[in-house]
Amino acid sequence: MDGPRARCSRRPGRPRRAAPLLLLALLLSGEAHPALAWKPPKMSLPIKTDPLSVDLSAIATTAQQAIKTVVGAVTGGVDSLMNDVGAVFQGAGECLASLDQVRLKVGAQSIKDLKNTMAAIEAAGMLPLDLIYAATEIAAPQLLKDPKPQLWRLLNPYESTWGVPQQAPQFQKITDPATQIPRGLLSHYFVHGAMYTGKPSYAFYNYYLAFENYAKYFQSVPNRDWTCDNSTCAIYILTYDSDITDADEGIARQAIVTVLGSIAASVPVTGPAGFLAAAVIWRELKRRARIAGAYLKNVVATLPHGKEMWGYSFIYSHSLGNQVVAHAFHTQYTESPGDSGRFKGWYAFAAAIPAFSFAPVGGIYSKALLAVTSGGYPYNGVIWVYSSLKDEALSVLYYLANGHFAMGQVGAAPPPELGDTMDYLAFKQRDTMALTGAAHRRVRVGRRQDLPSLRPKPLMELDQSS
Repeated sequence: MDGPRARCSRRPGRPRRAAPLLLLALLLSGEAHPALAWKPPKMSLPIKTDPLSVDLSAIATTAQQAIKTVVGAVTGGVDSLMNDVGAVFQGAGECLASLDQVRLKVGAQSIKDLKNTMAAIEAAGMLPLDLIYAATEIAAPQLLKDPKPQLWRLLNPYESTWGVPQQAPQFQKITDPATQIPRGLLSHYFVHGAMYTGKPSYAFYNYYLAFENYAKYFQSVPNRDWTCDNSTCAIYILTYDSDITDADEGIARQAIVTVLGSIAASVPVTGPAGFLAAAVIWRELKRRARIAGAYLKNVVATLPHGKEMWGYSFIYSHSLGNQVVAHAFHTQYTESPGDSGRFKGWYAFAAAIPAFSFAPVGGIYSKALLAVTSGGYPYNGVIWVYSSLKDEALSVLYYLANGHFAMGQVGAAPPPELGDTMDYLAFKQRDTMALTGAAHRRVRVGRRQDLPSLRPKPLMELDQSS
């Protein structure tokens, strides 16, 4: 059987359910479900009843409220329990060290509870996963766009962030990373997420500037014995077009209408699609991110590694940007298994990639961690994963688009098992739920001391070791 009707019947890998596609149209009365609205009969002769209609905004609201209720119940219990535990530990210095361990155990149990409850509401047909999947199949060919990835060096990081008066950012386009990325500097790479235009100035103001305002790499900080300047540090921003336009939303909405029309052609579809459209577009955003990842992989391949490393390199990726970085790292080290250790640290904020991405068996990005191992060089590499169970974009939009949990919501599951090949790698997870709450675009680390605190390696030492 061909066409949308065939694709709607079930999502590959999912068990058949008695009520596919949200129990959308014909199984519930208007009073029982807000997605369906009966209109009162007109009192003229002859008496006429308006047809049943499907309201997309009501479908979106129903799914969003269901997920938010589940997440709120689980995280509310976590907050309450941790407040009680904190009160018990208050003033007992020797007990405070145990608080993080308690938090980890409570967090692990809350993730199990969240998964079980989400599976229940999905089985009950409250989430339009099959609808989104079928619409994605229809919309995907019409949403294709070249993201045009490009690496830029910020030439005036201090003047554009802390200068008085503050200057506009100035950028150098990196066309030959092998010659344009200087040796001996502490290099920081920033990779943004979705809803960016691909322009470096847009990424600067909406991502890097917020980070620098908190991290203060180019400002003096009490009790910190280093500060970046142009002679010691370099800032790079990778841009790619990850924007969702009005035209994209229109294509996604029409795809949803087409799917619903294949189920009940006589039922009109009303209302805006809202974030349902964004969920339909998500596959295209992932495709663009992987194109940007292929571009970044070619940059990474030019960087020295292991004992030949220049200074140190760190990379900071947010949301969809983690798809870019993970894809770049994984493909690089799949092609060159012994070629590791180009980065000192990877900071993964609100990662919009599968929670099991780093799993040694079955993880789609299981080799991505090799980018941060030292390759035998005696300097530990660190991967930080920052997650919040309350992150609304990941708990709602990402889950509806993918049908599984994001690493940026539940953390890396399971945490990577670091074997002999990763003796010089530290993997750390930081729960930022108390800091970021439901916010997704707020880039915050748990503690400022989690940020890199290394001075760049002196050029003389580099020359002697190369």
